[in-house]
Amino acid sequence: MQTAHTTATLELMREGARQALDADRTWEEPLHEAVEALFDITTDPTAREAIRRYNSLSTTHFARSILQNPQTPVEAFIDPNIRFQIRDQLRNGTPEIVLNAYRAAQIVAWRAWMRLSFTLTDDKHELEQLLEFSAQQINDYSERSLRLLSDLVDQVRAEFVSRSTDRRFQTVQSVLRRELRELKPASSQLRYPLERSHQAIVIWSRSPDTDTRALEAAADGVEAVSGSGATLRVDAKSSTIWLWITTRLAPITCFRDLDPGVQLAIGPRKSGIEGFVESHERAVVAQRIVLKAQRNDRVVRFEDIELAHLLLEQPQCNDFVRSTLGRLFDASVATQESLRIYLEEGCNAAATSSRLGIHRNTLNQRLDRAKDLLPEHALSARNRASVSAALHVLHWS
Repeated sequence: MQTAHTTATLELMREGARQALDADRTWEEPLHEAVEALFDITTDPTAREAIRRYNSLSTTHFARSILQNPQTPVEAFIDPNIRFQIRDQLRNGTPEIVLNAYRAAQIVAWRAWMRLSFTLTDDKHELEQLLEFSAQQINDYSERSLRLLSDLVDQVRAEFVSRSTDRRFQTVQSVLRRELRELKPASSQLRYPLERSHQAIVIWSRSPDTDTRALEAAADGVEAVSGSGATLRVDAKSSTIWLWITTRLAPITCFRDLDPGVQLAIGPRKSGIEGFVESHERAVVAQRIVLKAQRNDRVVRFEDIELAHLLLEQPQCNDFVRSTLGRLFDASVATQESLRIYLEEGCNAAATSSRLGIHRNTLNQRLDRAKDLLPEHALSARNRASVSAALHVLHWS
C-alpha cells in the first residue's frame, strides 16, 4: 500500500505534468534554443522546425504518461522523422550532434521541471520527495530514449555507407571544399563535365513535411527548361537538392508552377571546377539571406541579393540604412516597398503600380508618405542611389 506521502508525491507529479501541458508552454523556448545552438540552422531550412517538433513530441509524451500514471516507467520515445536529421549529420561527419542535442535538451528540461516543482508545494519534505522521484523518472526515460536514438544512428549509418547517392554527395563535398581539384578524376566520379560552364541551383523547402517529390519535380522542371546540356543532381539534405546545369538557365518566369512549399536560389554562371564551386557558394548565400529574412520568394538569383549581401557584411550597415531612410525606417512595409520598387523601375509609376498590383492613386499616396518620412533632399539625384540601396538592404534583412 502506498504511504500518504507517496500519494502526495504522485499527485504533485500529476499536477506538474498538467501545468507543463498548458497552452502557454513557456518552458519550451529555452529548450528549443539549447538544441538549435548545436545545429547550423542557417543552411538547413527544416532543422529548426524538426528540432522544435521533436522537442515538443518528446516532452509531451513524457508529461502525458506521467499524467496518466506517474508510477509507471515512461516508455522510450523517438520521432521517426529524426532519421532525416541523423542522415544529414552523418553526411556532415557530425552524427554525435544528434546525441549531444538530446543530452542538452534533457538538462534544460530538468531545470524547467525543477522551477515548476518549487511552485507546486511549500512543504520542504514533499518537495524533496518530488524532486527525487521525478529525477529518477526523467533520467530513466532519457536513458531509454537515448539508447533507442543511438541504435537509430547506427542503423542510418549502415544505410548511409551502402548508398551510392551518398558516395556521390561525398565527392561533391570534396570538390566544394576544394579538396578534389583535378578535373578528370572528379568529372569521372561525378559523371559530369567540370571543365565546362556551370550554373548552380539550390532547391529547398523550409517545411519538414514537404513531400520530397515536390523537390524532385522542381529539379525536373529546371532540367527540362535548361535544354539538353549535362546536369548534376545531389540530394544534399532531406529538404534540399543541389543542382548544376551546363546550359544557361531560362528566365525565372518558367518556375511559376512550383509547389507552394518549394523555393529556388540560383547562382551566377561560372566556368571550370572553380566556377562549379563559386556558383554554388553564391546560390547558398542567396538561400541563407532568404531564410534569415524569412521571405517566401519562390525564385531568387544571387544577382538579386548581391548588393544587400555586400552591405550586410559591413559593420556600419545598420547605421547607414537608418541614417539614409530616417523616419521611413520605421514605416509600414507597404510604404517602404512602394518606394523601393518605384526606384527600381526608374521612377516609372505605371510600371510600379502594375508590379505591385495596386491602383495608381494608392501608389501615389504611399510615395507621398515615403517622401515625407525621408530626410530632406534624400531623393535628389545625388542621394537617390543611397536610398535605393538602403531600401534594398531592408527588404532582404
